[in-house]
Amino acid sequence: MPETKTKKVELFLDSGAFSAKTQGVEINLKDYIQFIQENESVIDIYANLDVIGDAEATWKNQQKMERVGLHPMPCFHYGEDLKWLKLYLDNYDYIALGGMVRGGTDLLIRWLDPLFANHLCDEKGIPKVKVHGFGLTSLPLMLRYPWYSVDSTS
Repeated sequence: MPETKTKKVELFLDSGAFSAKTQGVEINLKDYIQFIQENESVIDIYANLDVIGDAEATWKNQQKMERVGLHPMPCFHYGEDLKWLKLYLDNYDYIALGGMVRGGTDLLIRWLDPLFANHLCDEKGIPKVKVHGFGLTSLPLMLRYPWYSVDSTS
């Protein structure tokens, strides 16, 4: 009898914070944690429940999720102080960049060029960590940087 192979689907769970914010809906952190805990066996990677526009609240959610034994991917947003990016780079091997949906390609290049050159990559342009781009649909931006992964609702 031939060997049967089971194909495993890799599942990346986005908290939905951006979509929720644009629709005026609040995501409850306890509910999000419970959902992850109940489905962790089929989820490979899950994002922190970020608070767009509030880096400190995003960090607090990261810590709350970690205190219950979860390992969420942290998210650094456009416009946040670089201290948060440095914190994530010092403690995580897979991070996300968010807050890019509203910016045009030129604006994002001005933000992303120094981020990748000075923080996310070494002097040879090799990424120091895996980087996920939330809300990234621009092909020029996808090809310009060494993303590990990207996503978009469109």
